[in-house]
Amino acid sequence: MPTQRRTSNQPGNRKWLIWVLSILGALVLLVALGVGGTVWYARRLVRKLTEAQPASLPVVQLTRDEQRRVERNLNEFIAACKNRQARRVEFSAQELNGIMGALDEFRGARGKAVVEIVDGAPWIQASIPLRDSGVAWLRDRYLNARFRLDVRLEADGLKATVAEVVVPGGELPDWALRRIQAEELARHAYRSRDWGPRLRQLESLSFEGDKLIVQTRKGG
Repeated sequence: MPTQRRTSNQPGNRKWLIWVLSILGALVLLVALGVGGTVWYARRLVRKLTEAQPASLPVVQLTRDEQRRVERNLNEFIAACKNRQARRVEFSAQELNGIMGALDEFRGARGKAVVEIVDGAPWIQASIPLRDSGVAWLRDRYLNARFRLDVRLEADGLKATVAEVVVPGGELPDWALRRIQAEELARHAYRSRDWGPRLRQLESLSFEGDKLIVQTRKGG
């Protein structure tokens, strides 16, 4: 998929997943350092909510037909934004995962994150290694969880936040969930030289079934 590689070498493109995972990783530090004000309670809670092994997540491989469709859709979207044309473009969850699995710049996320779109709701299933958390007793732990995102296109731009976190070991404390929900994930994208103008060209963005659907607008 040569065209995918050319368009994806933009600095802003690969940052989408990095921004999301960075916010999710920060949650672990909140749990470790802030719960109840005691190290004992923090350790107990972290042991309950994290795991010793990463979750086994698939790396999606696209068929040749899927590759061609993704390449065509990416080109159409980028061209419509550049030329300020109205265009409707769809990406399935399978295609989004295929893009992540095919591009070298996402190799750090392979087998660690999977995009899901379930009944029109976007989810990220992620296995986040905590070796760089700065907390010694988290070094060999993993945060394996599913994160439902709330993504909306409003008058002042695209908004993306974490709406729900599902952890196999239990539930996050309310205060931790509120902290992560307060993070606005999409704000970084508007600082990107390449993706900022494209996002401002969106007329609508929605999730339907298992698809992401974007509509660009005509004119600037």
